[in-house]
Amino acid sequence: MDSTITRTEITALPGSQRQQLELPASAASQLLKLRPGQRLLVQVSQGCLWLTRDGHLDDIFLPRGAQLQLQQAGNYRLGAFGPADAAVITSAL
Repeated sequence: MDSTITRTEITALPGSQRQQLELPASAASQLLKLRPGQRLLVQVSQGCLWLTRDGHLDDIFLPRGAQLQLQQAGNYRLGAFGPADAAVITSAL
């Protein structure tokens, strides 16, 4: 996994707005900032998602159809894992 961070930042949207994110396999990971009090649902709609949180050693891998609630403020890095592109839908909770 390329650990280079692109300049693109994904910010959790207020309310129940949904966002579709395309994560090309050949691209660097993306930065997602979650502020205190925000919660975000991440659903994998295509490919396999790699996700980690700054300051934590654990990586998370989610296959298509899986979802994860992010509830702790911080910087998260995410990208496609493997040879295929990934796509996720994020929804504020």
